[in-house]
Amino acid sequence: MLRRHLIVLVLFTFLAAPAAASPALAQSNDFQRGVSAYAAGDTDAALDHWRIAAEADHAGAAFLLANLYASGEAGSVQHHLAFRYYHQAAEAGHGEAQIALSNYYRHGNRAAGVEADLQKTHEWLVKAAEARNAHAQYILGDMHTRGEGVEKNPHRGMRWFLLAADKRYALALARLAWVYAEGEIVTADPGLGFMYMSLAVEEAQGRERTAIKAQYDRMLTIIAPQERQRGLELAAQWRAERQALWQ
Repeated sequence: MLRRHLIVLVLFTFLAAPAAASPALAQSNDFQRGVSAYAAGDTDAALDHWRIAAEADHAGAAFLLANLYASGEAGSVQHHLAFRYYHQAAEAGHGEAQIALSNYYRHGNRAAGVEADLQKTHEWLVKAAEARNAHAQYILGDMHTRGEGVEKNPHRGMRWFLLAADKRYALALARLAWVYAEGEIVTADPGLGFMYMSLAVEEAQGRERTAIKAQYDRMLTIIAPQERQRGLELAAQWRAERQALWQ
């Protein structure tokens, strides 16, 4: 399961990286050779190629190296190296690396020599969120709603959740579902709550799907049939209004 998750990250990083991000052909070639080696199950060769590319400032290679060191797939868990490469990729503007780096600061990591620092956590998340990273926007929404490292401001948290939801981010959609269904932060609107939950269960993938499906099943038991129907109609309208933005 862990390897499958890392393969998805490899493919995501490879497909999402614009050609202009790799000005040196040799740098790009080493990154792609690493992708091919990792997909073939040769982690050692992938490490070698990605290390060369990372030394030539390839942010995607640095991010994937960090994942291997953080997961232990590089032979053992080496958080000091994971942190180093996440930091390199984050400085280059890699959104998921910025989130991973923020997580080191959010909790601290003795093996990496990192002390907990919620101010730095927030700063790195804002960098990713302002670059339209839905994952970062969701985390910021949670932090503002609970007052973690920032002044508690549920309405600001709500704005971050809405930005992430507009990108079809399942966790944000599910969070908004309960906000509206239970009247948390805003006036209760069960139909709107069910709209967001139906969207969340449609968008959920991988490890998050089981948890969101359980939330969906729970909401089915507490939302009246007429509100469920209204929610489905609102969901269709919501998708239609945003379709052009996703193309």
